[in-house]
Amino acid sequence: MRCFIAAELPPETKAGAGLLVEPLIRTIAGARPSDPAAMHFTLRFLGEIGEGEAAVIGSALAALAGFGAFPITLQGLGAFPRPEAARVLWTGVEEPGAEKLCALARLASAAVDSIKPGQNEDRPYVPHVTLARFRTPANLVQIELFNRARETVMGACSIGTVILFRSHLRPAGAEYEPLREVSL
Repeated sequence: MRCFIAAELPPETKAGAGLLVEPLIRTIAGARPSDPAAMHFTLRFLGEIGEGEAAVIGSALAALAGFGAFPITLQGLGAFPRPEAARVLWTGVEEPGAEKLCALARLASAAVDSIKPGQNEDRPYVPHVTLARFRTPANLVQIELFNRARETVMGACSIGTVILFRSHLRPAGAEYEPLREVSL
């Protein structure tokens, strides 16, 4: 099964971020907005794992329980791989929340590495919430709405839960099934 570990956002924060970028997303041909209910911070992508591995990884995440909830502010817009040829539109996190999410991602990875080593990302962790995906690369820097919203505050909330999710890939988009939840 395809799994990942994520920090959950409250529903009102997800909905607010989605509404703020809706006008921008509507201007881009081939844009697929993220379902607000599915918005999250991926801490560690696991890929295909067995049910037994998922159970062990879920248990190992209990080590995150002492981390403690922390506030974040979603701010700004960015794009992967870059704004001039965007495939993904995202919102980031203002400091000090960004560093707390990075620390949480490192702890989640350490818990996984003790069970399933060798799955580290080559790229540095960038805390972000995906807002939309583009079928063909979009040049966002040519869009005035993108440039105006690059520093916009998308919402604020507290991160207090980490979840091991199973991802079901469907034609309409991925659906996420929580397998294990840990309160920070």
